[in-house]
Amino acid sequence: RLTQSDTFLGLKETKKEFKKLKNSENRITAEIHEQISPLKRTLRKFKRQVQDTESKEFLQRIDQYIDDPASVFLSESGEELKTMLISIKETIEAENIVLGSKEHEKVCSRIDSLLDGNLDDLKEKYARIRANEKTLKDKINSSTISEEIRRSKEELANVESRTANSKIELKTILERKSSTKKQISKLKDDLTEKLSQFEGKRIEIGGV
Repeated sequence: RLTQSDTFLGLKETKKEFKKLKNSENRITAEIHEQISPLKRTLRKFKRQVQDTESKEFLQRIDQYIDDPASVFLSESGEELKTMLISIKETIEAENIVLGSKEHEKVCSRIDSLLDGNLDDLKEKYARIRANEKTLKDKINSSTISEEIRRSKEELANVESRTANSKIELKTILERKSSTKKQISKLKDDLTEKLSQFEGKRIEIGGV
């Protein structure tokens, strides 16, 4: 049976592992988002402050961090976020960004936490998970193909078996038909012979 196939059971287990990795990936993404997203308001103020001095690409990067901080951070290969955070903090300390005393303390604390925190560790863990996901996905695709081949062979064997049985049944029917014809022909000849003897002349009986 299909559900008892070693390939099928292995594929099922691999899919479970892949699902666990996907959940871990989502948790990391959510954690990164939670750490960076509180700076959205400050990022908007920072953009207004530097929009006449920074490049278009840099301003677009700020917008991306406002809209989807986790995806942007995970797509970066260098220390773009760290450079931006240092620049924001310097701008705040130069009082070029207007913040209330409590907000000032809160934002600077958040920036220090990000600079000294575990974002890089999370990125490395995310990269390992993604690599493992790719390995499992390739394995799933390979196992799926193998299982489809096994299933196709099984179905082909069933078709061939049914075909062989049908041929045997057809042969039996033809043999029975031939035997029946011979019996009918013999009965016809016997009856013709008896009737001819009874009437004193030969009587022909038409085909049945």
